[in-house]
Amino acid sequence: MANADRFRLSLLVASLAAAFSQAQPSAVGQWSSVMRWPEPATHAVLLPTGKVLWWTEQEVQNLHLWDPATNAQTAVPTPGFNPFCSGHALLEDGRLFIAGGHIESHVGEPRATLYDPFTNAWIPLPNMNAGRWYPSALTLPSGDALVVAGSTTSSSAANTLPQIWDVKAFAWRNLTGALLELEQYPWLFVAPNGKVFCAGPEKTARYLDTTGGGAWTAVADSSGGEREAGSAVMYAPGKVLIAGGGDPPVASAEVIDLSAPRPAWRQVGAMVKPRKQHNMTVLPDGTVLVTGGSCGVGRNNESCPVLETEIWDPKTERFTVVAPSRVFRGYHSTALLLPDGRVLSGGGVRTGSIEIYSPPYLFKGSRPSVASSPDSVRYGETFTVATPDAARIARVTLIRVGAVTHAFNQSQRFHELQFTAKEGAIDVAAPPSAAICPPGPHLLFLLDANGVPSIGKMVRVGGTPVPIADRVVVVAPNGGEKLRAGGSFEVRWVAQGASGTYTVELSDDGGATWTVLARNVAGHSYVWTVPPVETERARIRVTKDGAPAVTDTSDLPFAVSLGLCAPCGPTEPCAAGFACVEGACHRPCSAGLADCACQSGPIVAVCACPGEVVKEGERCEERGSGAFPICSTGLECHKGRCRKAPKQTVFDTRHLATADRPSAEPAVVAPEEPKLPGPRDNPRGCGMSLVLSTLLLSFVAARRPMR
Repeated sequence: MANADRFRLSLLVASLAAAFSQAQPSAVGQWSSVMRWPEPATHAVLLPTGKVLWWTEQEVQNLHLWDPATNAQTAVPTPGFNPFCSGHALLEDGRLFIAGGHIESHVGEPRATLYDPFTNAWIPLPNMNAGRWYPSALTLPSGDALVVAGSTTSSSAANTLPQIWDVKAFAWRNLTGALLELEQYPWLFVAPNGKVFCAGPEKTARYLDTTGGGAWTAVADSSGGEREAGSAVMYAPGKVLIAGGGDPPVASAEVIDLSAPRPAWRQVGAMVKPRKQHNMTVLPDGTVLVTGGSCGVGRNNESCPVLETEIWDPKTERFTVVAPSRVFRGYHSTALLLPDGRVLSGGGVRTGSIEIYSPPYLFKGSRPSVASSPDSVRYGETFTVATPDAARIARVTLIRVGAVTHAFNQSQRFHELQFTAKEGAIDVAAPPSAAICPPGPHLLFLLDANGVPSIGKMVRVGGTPVPIADRVVVVAPNGGEKLRAGGSFEVRWVAQGASGTYTVELSDDGGATWTVLARNVAGHSYVWTVPPVETERARIRVTKDGAPAVTDTSDLPFAVSLGLCAPCGPTEPCAAGFACVEGACHRPCSAGLADCACQSGPIVAVCACPGEVVKEGERCEERGSGAFPICSTGLECHKGRCRKAPKQTVFDTRHLATADRPSAEPAVVAPEEPKLPGPRDNPRGCGMSLVLSTLLLSFVAARRPMR
């Protein structure tokens, strides 16, 4: 931030602080002091443990666990790639699903992973179809995870294929019938009809049917147009609020009710300040908190910071200004509801600090308390929450824990639950279905008549989570690779379930036979010295020791070359019998012949010497250019290999003399490919051809003049 911008910001902070200095926290809430964090919090996820997993921007791959109760920070191991600019959602069992990430600007990671908050461990998943930079992820009613959009290799190369991570099958399912280029970080929500609703930021909102091959259908157009860098929340089942965004940013807001016969966007009261790159957070009382953003043109206009905090009330459909923040938080900022009902606001470009907002409801009396509540509930059941304040409970709400980045929370949604009070407890009706409330961890709040919430209790909503069965999936080599004999290659696989060791095997004949490469391999990789074979049908198989059914094989064959034309260099020598010439491995040529010339074949590169004579079974080229091997005498080049020429001889009658052309010696023509006789072929075959040839020769000889 430039010095002039800092000066303007300090004046704005001072003026807003003065304006709200006399206001009561019970009316406008209260911000904490600014706390330094080691890095900007660009991604933030509330875990079922109550801690916040967060990570930062750009090439830095540091991940942290923050404990709101103690303010302690703990380093977290990295997943093996940079999860900046990834999509994420919490699965039914509380594990965090992360898809995509950052290789460089607009170049997305194809990798995906699971983080287990209970063991602090990462579980790598098989790669997606391609990279994804700025994708969105969503937990579906099935408990599987959807990932949509993101760029692959550049800003103009979008990943158009929606994919579903099938938790039970431990595999990807491609929605090939739903190919569509979407804006980055689309706003996805599960609709009451079970479909996925994409609310923006594009002008046209759509449904995605995830059954079968998938399909998109248009729902309604926003009257506010495209809302790039705006934000969206589902503030009740099937009800979505979108606000702000655009360039220049707008203050307008719209709502849609997906339960209506013909859903349509409807304008509601605008925000007090136009803004983009802001965050919207659903609160325990059902209101929506709006924090941060910029009111200027451009991605992250620091000269026009929005410090005003606003709260949207779904009953009045209007925004109210509350206590202002102290730090500009625009692009790369986050906001996350904490279990105690406060909101963490942090990050921003190069902004390593946080503030915590306490909403007005925390200044309106003592909290209701929860003595006990179930750890999990099933759809449609009635469950009991023990509380000494049963008589003063006015509302029971449920909020899915958040996972936020880039101005959109990919997980949160709000539910109002019906309940009945009794002595020392309340009986609560769980959500009726997974379409209304997708499975996963939620915060359960009890509120009194003043809207004061209890401390949120973590409750897993849904049926019995899919058991974590033993699975293994070969990642590399998985088909299409071209490996060089004598070189090293890291065989990699991913696995879930109980820990163990693995056996790695190789087939060079497409899976007909197998050779053990290693046994009792710990971990999920094995550095393999590629053997001296030449094949285009190689596959790798990995099997968990003691569990022969837990196995996987390369999806497609890969190739192994003995070294012909393989890339080489100081750190990557050629195999024995080959020399490195201009970055490629060459065969030594016969005496007096020129250096080899490399040409790419369909799978394995072919290295040849100009004019070189090769033997039966060796490679050749049929181009006749003289720059490729010549088969030895008696051999012919057939499909890239020298073979013995057929003995059959066919005479070309064009050599026969005529009245104006002298005779010549018979010319031998290479035979055509043999073929099986068809129903129209002469059943007497070559015998009849020989008779006709003899008659023709006799006729010509009779006309030949005497000498």
